[in-house]
Amino acid sequence: MKRKKILSLILSAALTLALAVPAMAADLPEGWTPADGARTAEPWYAQAVDYVTEKGLMTGTGNGFEPEAELTKASVLQVLYNMEGKPGQTETADPWYADAVAWATENEIAELEEDAVILRGEVQTILTAYCGLKNVSADGLMTGNEHGDLMLDKTLTRAEFAQLLLNMSKVMPISLEEYLAQSGQEWFLTGKTEYTIQGMLVSKDTPYENVLEGNSGVVTDDGVTVLLKGTVDELWPSKLEKVMKTYTKADGTELTAKDFAKKDTYIDLKTKATPDTNFAMFIPADVQVVVETAWGDILVANRPGVEHGKGDYLVSTVKDGAPDLSDVWVLNGAVFPNTYDLSRAPAAYHVAVLVPNPTDGSYFEAGVNGAKALDNVAVDVVAMGSIPVGEKMPTVEEELEFYAHFFTEAAESGKYDLIITGGAECTPAMAAAAKAFPGQKFMSFDLQHLDGTVLEEESYPNVYGVVYKNQDLGYLAGYIACQITTSDMPKANADKKIGVLIGMDAPGMNDYVGSVCQVAKEQGVTVYVDYVGDFAPSAMPTAAEKAKAMYDDGVDVIWQVAGGAGKGVFTAAKECGRYALGVDCDQTLTVTDADEAATIVTSFYANSPAVIADAWEALLAGEFPGGTYPTVGLAEGYVGFADNAQFEAMTSQELQGSVTELFTTMAEGKTEVFQASADADAWAKLKADVAP
Repeated sequence: MKRKKILSLILSAALTLALAVPAMAADLPEGWTPADGARTAEPWYAQAVDYVTEKGLMTGTGNGFEPEAELTKASVLQVLYNMEGKPGQTETADPWYADAVAWATENEIAELEEDAVILRGEVQTILTAYCGLKNVSADGLMTGNEHGDLMLDKTLTRAEFAQLLLNMSKVMPISLEEYLAQSGQEWFLTGKTEYTIQGMLVSKDTPYENVLEGNSGVVTDDGVTVLLKGTVDELWPSKLEKVMKTYTKADGTELTAKDFAKKDTYIDLKTKATPDTNFAMFIPADVQVVVETAWGDILVANRPGVEHGKGDYLVSTVKDGAPDLSDVWVLNGAVFPNTYDLSRAPAAYHVAVLVPNPTDGSYFEAGVNGAKALDNVAVDVVAMGSIPVGEKMPTVEEELEFYAHFFTEAAESGKYDLIITGGAECTPAMAAAAKAFPGQKFMSFDLQHLDGTVLEEESYPNVYGVVYKNQDLGYLAGYIACQITTSDMPKANADKKIGVLIGMDAPGMNDYVGSVCQVAKEQGVTVYVDYVGDFAPSAMPTAAEKAKAMYDDGVDVIWQVAGGAGKGVFTAAKECGRYALGVDCDQTLTVTDADEAATIVTSFYANSPAVIADAWEALLAGEFPGGTYPTVGLAEGYVGFADNAQFEAMTSQELQGSVTELFTTMAEGKTEVFQASADADAWAKLKADVAP
């Protein structure tokens, strides 16, 4: 199991999510439960109770575990004493907790005058002292209720304490043996790259500090210990025998003991840049592993207060084609990529992308591709399916019921550094899971207007998402559509008519078409507007039929803003010999029919891959922008169009030049763009003004 950062304690009852059978579910990651109905409900503390009982940290009373029973101070100290292996235990402790109290007093964790029910504030103080003893932080172990109140004067139940222990277990240092048994990480073959360090024998006691590992010591003149200086001036001791085995002289020749005869003087050492000389294993930065090396050193991977990059690495020698576990050491992750070969390393991070249709060739597929473009990241893509829609948009309750178990499943697994989704329909389930799993990070590459408002009503510090200025896309699309219908392009007729086919009649969707109508009114062009009623590919025939009706009425070009369903527009454009405009990505690359792709002049899209990449970069830097939902558009660099070879071949240089000029003025904020969702009356009037 991959260990995560401290999970915030949920002291109130866990949120119960109603689940329903989805219309389609495919490509579930390994270990996921098939979407075959409602999951069996378990109490929120079930995992924690399993943990403490399996480890023997807490046992039941005469009436079972009694999760709601109050805890006493002696019980808390006894559990911590158990975790330490009961050092100094006597055969007949009297009272039963006497040994635990003596241990706690000696280590300045707590004293006990009398055994009584313990308060939450006392537990917080004791755990802070215990974590200090283990050189880890207790920050975040106790977050309190939904209002952030720690309720320090309230008592603590056995179930709540079990949850605290489970949370604390995720940040405690573990042994190499424990990590190898639990991590699920894989060894991979690697070899040192060629780089130079320095080494010397000393003639007197010489202090050193390893800035990469956060430790220090003194090297003595024993004739066999070499003080090494690394690529960032970090210092560490090593045995002369190992140095001669691992390095060469600067000219590549073999080292001998004579090369170190001049003590207190550094000589250059060059690595043996031979492939497959070692095995390595990644350790995520939030896991500390204690390693006792074959050379007598005790190393701590991911020591607190030290930069580790994405995480440190275990490195071993090779024996009979396998890792030699008798000779394992730690290398700081900040320098590992520069000193070892990572070409065969498994992904260091894991994300999940939960979307209704990851292969729609449009909106959702763009988000999936953005996640897959992240470096050193394993991606699980889950096709959740779409809610069957009729005349009305699904309610928030229906969306929550349909998608909830997917987000719960992903968050419960504990293996994802980030869970990614997009679209209004997915937001209720994402928000519910974010509240139930505050230690899990989520992001939406498109919250849309309604969703941003919903999230801002409460605090979701573990959720980030952007709201696009759909009107920016609409203005660009409307401008180019108007240029096409008034041009002498071979498939354009004398009528000044353009069309927009939308997935749903909803405020955020109408922002796309509102600014199209704005441009059309400015240029004296008629706009045909229609709605498919769905975004799913199954609705492509409906989209094709509606588009054909527009083309038959003299429309030269139609912009499809209906996701997978909108690909029916390209079918109609091919049959009618007209033009089309794509959405969400460069659709000349996702439409498989070459003749249909040839009808697409360009595509307009919100750059969800860039949004995902920027959020991921911030996450790795420890600056995940959770709790913020910025509105972004062309000026912010997240909105644009496919300025590709097909666009250049199909349009005139004059049109291309005018689009470049428009792009610049919009990016500079010099173009006032109409937003339909901001004024329903103005939108109704504008739509009527340009209608046929």
